[in-house]
Amino acid sequence: MHWYSETPAARTRQVTSDLVVLAWVLAWVVVGRFVYGVVSALGAPAAPMRTAGGALSARMLDIADRVTGVPLVGDELQTPFAGTASVGTNLTSAANQLESSVDRMALWLSLLTAGTPIVLVLAWYLLRRWNGIVTATSLAVYRDRPELRELLALRALTSRTTVELSAVSDDPLGDWRRGDADVVAALATLELRNSGLRPIPTFGTS
Repeated sequence: MHWYSETPAARTRQVTSDLVVLAWVLAWVVVGRFVYGVVSALGAPAAPMRTAGGALSARMLDIADRVTGVPLVGDELQTPFAGTASVGTNLTSAANQLESSVDRMALWLSLLTAGTPIVLVLAWYLLRRWNGIVTATSLAVYRDRPELRELLALRALTSRTTVELSAVSDDPLGDWRRGDADVVAALATLELRNSGLRPIPTFGTS
């Protein structure tokens, strides 16, 4: 597999593109972490709520235990304090639910914020890179087999621009049909270079 081009200029462009895409991914990861931090801050009130709820519950239960020792009315006095302790428990539970909900929201928002551009760009870029790798690998086979070089030249005739073909010959199609070895070699070279492949030194010979 030809993961990178054989020609220095094309290989440099590929490496540069890889680094740019990597930088893009890292930048959005940083953005995603920032979004997570900002949204997570919305759950800050949960901590003091939890502390207050725990303290209230503990205090009321302590008082309820103490008043049970009061003669005659101890049991009656315990009930309202125990009820107030349950308020503290509910407050602690609400704080936990708030923190959990905010954390889930922060996670999903950060994933959507960072993941969407990352996935879109990576999908496009990796597909493009893979197509280039497959093309270069298949064309390298054409290059290394002399009997297939006319097909490589034909590919150039169907894919290269008129300006590029005119630089090879005034009548590239006619020369290809006539089997002009020099034109076939030049067309094949044009297609190879477009895919970042070097022509072999003895390309024009059979």
